[in-house]
Amino acid sequence: MAILLNCILFFLASLKSLIQRRSVGGSKICAFFIWFFLIFSTLLTVFYGEYFIVSDSILSATTLLAIAQTNLSEGLSYLKDNFLHPRSILLSLAFICVLFSFLLYVYKSHTQAKLTTYSKSNPLLLSLIIVLSLFLLYKTSSNYITEPFYGLKNGLDSYVQFKEQSAKRAALLGDEKCQDSGFPGLYILVLGESQSKRHMGAYGYKRNTTPWLSSLKDSNNLVLFEQVFSNHTHTVPTLTYALTAKSQYDNSVLENSPSILDVAKCAGFSTYWVSNQLKYGAWDTPITVISSSADEQFFINQNLGYSTNSTFFDENLVDELYKIKNIPRKTLVVVHLMGSHSAYADRYPKPFSLWGNSKKIDTYDNSISYTDFVLKNIYDWAAKQPNFMAMIYLSDHADAVDKNLSHDSSQFDWSMTEIPMFIKFSNSYVKEHARLLHALKQNRSKPFTNDMLYDSMLSILGIKSLFYNQANDITRPQYHGDLKKLYTLHGVRSFQDYGK
Repeated sequence: MAILLNCILFFLASLKSLIQRRSVGGSKICAFFIWFFLIFSTLLTVFYGEYFIVSDSILSATTLLAIAQTNLSEGLSYLKDNFLHPRSILLSLAFICVLFSFLLYVYKSHTQAKLTTYSKSNPLLLSLIIVLSLFLLYKTSSNYITEPFYGLKNGLDSYVQFKEQSAKRAALLGDEKCQDSGFPGLYILVLGESQSKRHMGAYGYKRNTTPWLSSLKDSNNLVLFEQVFSNHTHTVPTLTYALTAKSQYDNSVLENSPSILDVAKCAGFSTYWVSNQLKYGAWDTPITVISSSADEQFFINQNLGYSTNSTFFDENLVDELYKIKNIPRKTLVVVHLMGSHSAYADRYPKPFSLWGNSKKIDTYDNSISYTDFVLKNIYDWAAKQPNFMAMIYLSDHADAVDKNLSHDSSQFDWSMTEIPMFIKFSNSYVKEHARLLHALKQNRSKPFTNDMLYDSMLSILGIKSLFYNQANDITRPQYHGDLKKLYTLHGVRSFQDYGK
């Protein structure tokens, strides 16, 4: 209420001053600035109002961080999917027209009246309004308008700190004896994008969107996890926790938390990062820092932050994999897909328009089917390698496409957290680590959030590290996976409320 009252007072003060200046022949410069602030205030109101109308929520710092981590093309895709529909456009235009019509009416009516009187009470009243407005601004410095921007600054500062602490994390690992650990072999970690298990045939969806994965469900070498959830609904915060020792369930500091690549390199693994996503955006994120630590990096999307309209589809990542020759004895390859990132119709070639292109859900399902095809090709490459051991796949988060939502945390829906995860092992790995596979199969129906991936990956890779939380490790027979003790949005939402 204080913010609204302050806006009203500022509006009245500006309008009164404008009329007086105009009617007594006052400063044109002053009138210009008043008009400028009136227009700025109007546009700000329209922006916040439009966001609220579309999302039924208030703008948050997380949303601003997601925008900051994107680029022009991705931003336009977001606007296209979320804002540029008839309802929001008409409401915005109506609001602008009504407000400016009112201003124009007041301006013309007072001009035609040729008011030349100047009451001594006018300066006093105007001063009172300005003082009261400034007081309310001071008392409401932390509010729904400013808090998202303070949160944005804090988030970006934490990213900078994570980058600056790279050397410190390396030094901490240098004191460990992880060089003597690790199971030999080739391991592939594939990171999906915006994929919901609700739209996967392997999880019971009505359409057979995952023919390859569905064909493996009865394989003894496959573990298909049933209750995996994302730790956040935006890519960067999700993968930052998934790929580092930091999770929602400890008090460690992100800046001091090594990544899975850091620990793997310490254990003598050769590391590769193969991606169809952007390497650089407007700001360096922890994902940028983590990927840059890989021994070799292959980014087929070379747009450098200006566009996500990659000239390549995800299947081209397989060509990059074939460029890896003479695979070392211990190797970890991370593959980052574009997956089902909006706009969905841009994520697959024409032959994969299997379900049509007229509806949003159809294009989403097409992207799911295409990802299944890409995963098959990645696995086919891996299986040909003589030292292949395991391929791990999970998505960063899901999209709530059934509710015509994407994954904006300010529009939070539990379906945004419901993600797929599976591990396909080689016969050699199954033979050598039968107990681990048995524990995974026992735990496959237990709830798990993907910020616990790091700890589970260490066990799959056989790496011993001081940066390890056994309570997060789903490969252990003792893993509990109590849904009521799990969280998302980095501790903001408890799964005690899941489904409510």
